Amino acid sequence: MTQRNPIVVFLLAAITGIYGLYWLIVTRDELNAKYNTGIPPWWHALIPILNLIFLYKYWSAVQKVTGMSWIVGFLLGPIGMFLAQGKFNSLPAAGGAARAA
Repeated sequence: MTQRNPIVVFLLAAITGIYGLYWLIVTRDELNAKYNTGIPPWWHALIPILNLIFLYKYWSAVQKVTGMSWIVGFLLGPIGMFLAQGKFNSLPAAGGAARAA
């Protein structure tokens, strides 16, 4: 996973909102590529109802890979992104198998 400063992720997502969507898209691509998580296409995040399913599947994949509860990310928005990015930064650079939850 790409190393990003969790504080910058939080601030940009909280202030701009659009960075939060960008962050979800790029981390989704990385999670699907390195951990084969099966998160739906990014455009699902733009369509009502599908966006809730997308977010649930995204945060469930984050839980599978990092061990962080999906509820935290799903309900806390930029705070969940901050916490998830901190976990992503501690993942091995090579990827590999997902950690057991």
